[in-house]
Amino acid sequence: VMLMEQYCDPNSFYRPYLDTLPETFDTPIFWTRAEASELIGSPVLERAIATRRELWQAFQRIKEKVFDRAPSSFPQKCCTYDRFVWAYSVIRSRAFGNYTLVPLIDLMNHSPESRLAPTLRKDGSELLSAMTPLSGGDAVWGFYGHKSDSELALNYGFTMGPASNNPFNSAELRAQLELDGAHTAVTAGIKQLLLSAAGLGWNEVHRFEIYKAFVPNPLMTILRLNSVNDTDGERVAWVS
Repeated sequence: VMLMEQYCDPNSFYRPYLDTLPETFDTPIFWTRAEASELIGSPVLERAIATRRELWQAFQRIKEKVFDRAPSSFPQKCCTYDRFVWAYSVIRSRAFGNYTLVPLIDLMNHSPESRLAPTLRKDGSELLSAMTPLSGGDAVWGFYGHKSDSELALNYGFTMGPASNNPFNSAELRAQLELDGAHTAVTAGIKQLLLSAAGLGWNEVHRFEIYKAFVPNPLMTILRLNSVNDTDGERVAWVS
């Protein structure tokens, strides 16, 4: 909201910085239906649709409680839904830490191999030190975090590409406890008990991020329980 307010003020103290911000973004929430159809089968599409829905709901709440109550501070021509989504995209793609915008530093592109070390100084400012030698004209790469190509596409509008072998790439897998009619009440009850003991809801669909050479333990718990048959369940019940 503050970003929208300052953007509407031609005399804003932050005008020089505001004028450097992009007017458009190429993240999936801005894509046409035809463009978004290329994401069918990808979790990015579902997340983009959910984000658009949440943004519309958030805008309606803020409009009612803020914009409509202070029209002199928030002119209608500036405080539109499109400008709200623009402000969200600026923060989402450029902010550091606790939603902090840092001029110039936010121009750096992302590389998983970035070797910049941030240091918080006594005066509250932050110093970025290059851990590898840089020569005149060299690009200074930032590090946006442990981001998969899906996250980069959703929040920043780009991917590292297939040739980059992004070490943080992942695939989303959904799994739930299978309790079909083929299981006896004993087996089903044991499965529910063991899954609940692992801190997982037995009647929920769980989402997991699968990384190279890493499978989350909770996912393995569900897969193991799903492989248990009635004979296994009866044996465990008898031993208990």
